[in-house]
Amino acid sequence: MNWKLGFILAAALLCGGISSKAEEDRDVIQGTWILDSSERDGVVTNADKSKARDVRLIFEADQIMAKMGDKSVSLGSFSLDPSKDPKIYDRTYPDGSKRLGLYKLEGKTLTICVADLKKERPKEFVTRKGDGMTLVIYRRE
Repeated sequence: MNWKLGFILAAALLCGGISSKAEEDRDVIQGTWILDSSERDGVVTNADKSKARDVRLIFEADQIMAKMGDKSVSLGSFSLDPSKDPKIYDRTYPDGSKRLGLYKLEGKTLTICVADLKKERPKEFVTRKGDGMTLVIYRRE
């Protein structure tokens, strides 16, 4: 086997590995997640206040919906890239606007940190005063 063929095969295997990781995380994230805590621009929302609002995030295929009590709204579609560190989460709203973010799945906990519209992707799972970042932690329903 020549080196070009070996390189092509290695690249194909690597790409297949990334794709299967994305599909695996996409499968794990499916379903309903209940908001446990949130933080925006360095300000933590009181945990009891978050729970009283009964906020849920629902993932179905590549679509995402938010539900608060009996009201629900489409948040558009999402994509995951687990090959990056930290893992990448992107949301595209129905109007085409995008929010760039990060995610991590740990057992029954989903943590998402997203930037405001037109802001750069966060680099870590923290928010600071005036940075336009939102950090949310959900638990599996």
